[in-house]
Amino acid sequence: GCIVVYSEHLSPLKEAADWLKKTATATNVNICDNWFREYQILPQRTHPMMNMNGFSGYLLTAIKLKHPNDCVWPIPGHTTSHKEADATE
Repeated sequence: GCIVVYSEHLSPLKEAADWLKKTATATNVNICDNWFREYQILPQRTHPMMNMNGFSGYLLTAIKLKHPNDCVWPIPGHTTSHKEADATE
């Protein structure tokens, strides 16, 4: 599955990203800043709002890895151990 976490602060997302990498819980772990721009839409003209804060926070994204113990066995072509493989032959 996908992991997506939003925060206004970078520090907690950095800690989470480090943990995801260290524990091999996820792959493609990325943090990006989210830049939000509000637009004013009027007849015959559209432009960014004049009084706005363009920064809105950070996103942590990752792809969760499934631990082999969480898989439903048997997966075709895979075995959980050599003993089980020997027993099925």
